[in-house]
Amino acid sequence: MLVQSDARAFHECRPTRHSSRRHQICLRKFGAAAEFGRWATGHRIMENVFWLIPAKVAGRPGPDRAPWNLRSIRSAGIRAVLSVNDGLLCHPEDFQACDISYACIPLSDNAPPQPGDDETCLRALPLAYGFVQQQLMDGRATLVHCSSGKDRTGLFLAYYLMRDTGISVAAAVEELRRVRPNVLTAVGWDHFAIDVLSRCRMT
Repeated sequence: MLVQSDARAFHECRPTRHSSRRHQICLRKFGAAAEFGRWATGHRIMENVFWLIPAKVAGRPGPDRAPWNLRSIRSAGIRAVLSVNDGLLCHPEDFQACDISYACIPLSDNAPPQPGDDETCLRALPLAYGFVQQQLMDGRATLVHCSSGKDRTGLFLAYYLMRDTGISVAAAVEELRRVRPNVLTAVGWDHFAIDVLSRCRMT
């Protein structure tokens, strides 16, 4: 977006019979400004993304917390999105229009966790893993999100690491915190996640 002073300058650059060269210079100037504006917008959107596995699996807050532009996300190389919340502000037709694969597989959202939340997660995690694995097999880097991008997203990404690499629960959580220090910090979610992940290893 041009600020008012830039807009006035652009207006003054309109071509006349005697100013074609000046007009061309102005077009280059403001064309570059517009290009920078598009880059800056994309940069602000992508600064909310953290990569668990570079160019393959990433995490992010949801669009209800950090608005996104799907075309900017796609231009950054992301070709699939997994919602592990209820998909607030995620509309399948928007993803389809951008050629981004999409799935919504909710995990429990209670903080502190409530009875039965563990079973909800134990059922959902393998389904979410299957979606991500299929996307990666198809060459589609995948973005995972909930609302804040740290608890449900963190639980799934730790689960993904465990299944994909065979590492322990503690190692998966440690690696996750290396790239996203505030994961699993909602009330009760640290112990809840470790319990769920430990039970996953026994199945």
